[in-house]
Amino acid sequence: MARDEILRAMRFLHPEGSVFELCAIGVKQPRSPLWEGHAGGKRNIVAGWFQDHHQAADLAFKLDQVGAEGIYITLNPCNPALLARANHRLIAGVGRTQDSEILSLLHLLVDVDPKRPKGISATDAEHEAALQLVLRIKEDLSEKGWPEPLVADSGNGGHLIYKVNLDNTKDNIELLRKCLQAIAGQHSTENLDVDMTVFNPSRLCKLYGTNARKGDNTRERPHRSARIL
Repeated sequence: MARDEILRAMRFLHPEGSVFELCAIGVKQPRSPLWEGHAGGKRNIVAGWFQDHHQAADLAFKLDQVGAEGIYITLNPCNPALLARANHRLIAGVGRTQDSEILSLLHLLVDVDPKRPKGISATDAEHEAALQLVLRIKEDLSEKGWPEPLVADSGNGGHLIYKVNLDNTKDNIELLRKCLQAIAGQHSTENLDVDMTVFNPSRLCKLYGTNARKGDNTRERPHRSARIL
């Protein structure tokens, strides 16, 4: 079931033939048969570029089983030349996708998270409050004529992903920034943040079907699976 959810997410974000980055942050062990090299440093990152959804989904599913703080995918399509950096495989510490290496802007992410100390999961109450705010934002934007988005649970908060179709230019990046700024200005609360920083072209998104594992898995602040709602 988790692999099917991973595959659904990849197919929604990246049409057949599109190249995307798959990335795991905070892997729990420095070495694994799943990647090349030693995953050290502050965040223990492994990444690679993929075009085949099934190969990527199989690897993401296995990667989630060995544990990572989070597994992510680029929101927008990458320059196909990046396949030559790590072609359908993962490398520890590999150079990441840059904004200039994104072909076009195809998605706008609205990311709602509860305010809390860094590096820990949300409580159930915080998590539910974030999901409810996401639904209110969706309703508000629908009334303004916005199309139906993908609605998702990020594991600690909520996501809306809207389809757009824009060239990767400074003006269009600024347009997305202003959209998020306006949404945040209307909907952020004392306890919930609409993230205003997720407009950049090479932005990563939590890969639905995998787990969010910030901090220790406690009764009050449990780890949860990210999923499409």
